Amino acid sequence: MNNAVSSGIISPEAAQAIMRLRREAILKQYPQTQGTDGTWHAVIRFAPGKDGRKVLRRKELADLQDDIVNFIDRLKNTDNKKKSQLKDIEFYPYHDAFERWLAGQNYKNTNTEARNRREYRRFFDKLQQGRKIAVMDIREIIASDIERVMSEAIREYNLTTRKSGEDYNMFFKAVFTQAIADRVISPEQNPCLFVLQNRFMQYSATEGNKPDEERIILPATEKIIAEAIRKDHEKDESYMPAYAAELSALTAMRSGELAGLWWKNIDFENGVLNIVQSQKHDETKKTYYISEVKNKKPRQIPMTDDIRELLLRIRSVQEKYGKSGDYVFSTKDGFNNVKQISDYMQNKKVQYKIQQPISIHAQRRTINSRMASQGVADVIRASILGHTTRVNLNNYTNDMTSMYEKQKVLASVGQIC
Repeated sequence: MNNAVSSGIISPEAAQAIMRLRREAILKQYPQTQGTDGTWHAVIRFAPGKDGRKVLRRKELADLQDDIVNFIDRLKNTDNKKKSQLKDIEFYPYHDAFERWLAGQNYKNTNTEARNRREYRRFFDKLQQGRKIAVMDIREIIASDIERVMSEAIREYNLTTRKSGEDYNMFFKAVFTQAIADRVISPEQNPCLFVLQNRFMQYSATEGNKPDEERIILPATEKIIAEAIRKDHEKDESYMPAYAAELSALTAMRSGELAGLWWKNIDFENGVLNIVQSQKHDETKKTYYISEVKNKKPRQIPMTDDIRELLLRIRSVQEKYGKSGDYVFSTKDGFNNVKQISDYMQNKKVQYKIQQPISIHAQRRTINSRMASQGVADVIRASILGHTTRVNLNNYTNDMTSMYEKQKVLASVGQIC
């Protein structure tokens, strides 16, 4: 503004009027409130600080208003300086743009950032079209480049419709939106505006198109697993992952919930397992830690006779070998971590050359599907597994009824009186 006045472009009076109007607009955007102690304060949202906001306080309203205007000016000058630096870069490759978007996510869970980086490598390190785009200037990328990368990824990794959409939104829509915010490109230069998603989404696998036998554990396979666990007990009675697999098959608990289960979470008197915490793995630090359960919703699982017998057997074994501790799956070295527990089932799959899925995740789907075939209500099944009813129905329910059972159902409803 000073340069405009000194060069004679506008008069001092006009400049003062513009500054006054600008001040009024800023103060209108950030209302000032007087507290019970007489102090005036205002909240500046989307600013550096805790929870993305800044609280300004002054005794006098006029002083607070001056602080608001000055703070916004400093914020905009800093932001514009950063953006102008990006805009003036002669070469701005896609991988730099992605890193900048990633840095702005402020992940609470480092595993989420690690997973996104891992997904990035699958797309832009391993795919031919992805490697080309990774080193292209983001301003030179056009819609057809994006379509080729997505088509290659979908075919190479057999991505589902949902996964295809998630990857496209993260790797392209979000990154280019960040580039617009950074003023690297203008909104009309966004290639995503011209992407025709049906050109690559047509190759995506439809959700739920896998046969039921590829999602649940069949009875014949369950017998193989049971025999494998029995042999492992005979070989090493104190080997805890085998017991964890048994408890999973009886309760549909997650791997992290099994690893994080404490004896004090088990109420033998009232016959209840309190699922209140889960063990997680920090992929960046390579450490394990206890956190809240998924969806932050603790739940209770009723204790059947089989569950009670198994837990008492585990306790007896631990006392016999001096491995007692806070954790249900304690060992002489501390406790079994979530990876050791989840890997046990995968090891059995390889060892016994089992083709069907036998993971703890597959066990959860199997137990839920078996309850569904027996007529257990959606809300009860979801409560036991720790899901919403929608997630439980869409992702964990498969048909386990035999042709003989279907024949009986059809016969009962198809009779003509």
